[in-house]
Amino acid sequence: MIFTWSHDNIEKLGIVIPITTWLIWCARNTKILYDSNTFPIDLLSKINYMTRDVAHAFSVTYEDSTTHQAQFIAWQRGPSDTYILNLNGSAQSNLGMTGFGGLIRDSNGGYMHGFYVILVT
Repeated sequence: MIFTWSHDNIEKLGIVIPITTWLIWCARNTKILYDSNTFPIDLLSKINYMTRDVAHAFSVTYEDSTTHQAQFIAWQRGPSDTYILNLNGSAQSNLGMTGFGGLIRDSNGGYMHGFYVILVT
């Protein structure tokens, strides 16, 4: 199994080392903070999946931007006497953390209220 995993990831060695270091550090912290062991086979599996995902994320090819017209994207004013809710969120599944937040603006773009929530599982 280790040979197969190494063979499949040999071209991705540039990212395997930092990912492996990160996951070993996370396993160490899990042991220290929660007195919970991480089994080597689980660590290898995580390394394999994370390496694949990172390699895929950086292998996406983008078209030459000179062939397309640039498009400006920005907040747009709403109709009079309305409020606009802007939301965003993020998740770090390997840490078991999820968060989201937002803000409310009036129709002129003025700040009314903001909030955020961090969820730890």
